[in-house]
Amino acid sequence: MYATAKIESKFTGLMQHAHEHEQTGKLYAYYRDDNVIHVGTLFFKKGRLCGCNYDKSTGTEALNSLASSVIATAMFVPSAPADLLDQPSIPDFDRVLKALCNGEAVGGTEHLSAVELIQAICATLHDILGEKMANNIKDLAQKTRASDNIAGFKEECMKSVSNFMGGRRAREILDPLFEMTL
Repeated sequence: MYATAKIESKFTGLMQHAHEHEQTGKLYAYYRDDNVIHVGTLFFKKGRLCGCNYDKSTGTEALNSLASSVIATAMFVPSAPADLLDQPSIPDFDRVLKALCNGEAVGGTEHLSAVELIQAICATLHDILGEKMANNIKDLAQKTRASDNIAGFKEECMKSVSNFMGGRRAREILDPLFEMTL
C-alpha cells in the first residue's frame, strides 16, 4: 500500500506542480488492469486543467474512471496549447484534485439547458475560431429553434464547424457539449 500511496502522491504532485507553475502540457497517468497497461491523459493550459481522456472516455466521466484506478506511474510532458483539447465539462482544479486524492468520484455528469448549451458552444468556439463563429452559432440557435430542436441545432452546428475544422475535430469539440444537455 505504501508504494501505491507514494506513486499516487507523485501523480497528484505533478498535477499540483502543473497548476501552480501555470504549465501547458499533458500529464500521463499509467495504470495496470489484467496485466495490460492503460494510459489516461490530463490536459493543462497555463496551469488550468482543461481536459481528460481516460479508458475511452472524456471529461468528467474520464476523471471518475481515473479516481477509481490505481496509478502505476505518471509523467508530465510540455506541449503546445494547440495540441490540447478544451473540454468545457471539466470541473475546477481544486474539486478534481480533492476527489483524486480521496479516491472519490469527481462528480456526476452535469446537464445543460438549451440556453446554457448555446452559451457553452459560443464560448468554446469563440476561443478557437473567433467572434464571427460564436455569432454564427447564435444565429443557428435562433434559426433551428434550439430550445425545442436540439437534434436539428446539433446537425447545423456540426455542418458549420466542420467547414472550418473538419468533421472529426468538430465532433471532438461539440459532442461532449451536446451529451450534457437535458
